[in-house]
Amino acid sequence: MMRGLACALLAGSCYTLGWALAFHRNSTFLRVITAGFGILAIGVALISALIALSRDSKRMTRAVTVLAVSLLVVFWAGGFWAGDGQPAPFWNGATPRIELLLWLAACLTLIAAARCFSSYRSFAILFAQSVWRDFSVHLIVQESNTDQGTGGGKGDDEDEDA
Repeated sequence: MMRGLACALLAGSCYTLGWALAFHRNSTFLRVITAGFGILAIGVALISALIALSRDSKRMTRAVTVLAVSLLVVFWAGGFWAGDGQPAPFWNGATPRIELLLWLAACLTLIAAARCFSSYRSFAILFAQSVWRDFSVHLIVQESNTDQGTGGGKGDDEDEDA
């Protein structure tokens, strides 16, 4: 749950960052950069998704990492283009405070994503340790029960007679 929440918050942070950058939509340079990175990220995401299907674990790990980064760039570009596509009356009523709030929201969701991922990692480590510890104890208890059961068969019959 925490890993999924961290991923969702990270994607939301990138999308909100795109909306915050949409306040500077009149910049031709920003439009070209956003369109270029967005199209490139879509292509890279498709290619890395196909590579991730391979059986080679090293290639698969790299491909999944590249896929995740490219999807974050797609979310960022999508947020920019969603904000840029708003009609002129929307932007006429927008104040600079809204841009500041969007930047603040992007930063806060990024911090929340980092906290959720940190919580996920610590839980994953503790869970693995506790499963291994319980498995080890189970084997020790099972061995001691086996040792006791084979050696004292006669004594158990005497207790039943009494």
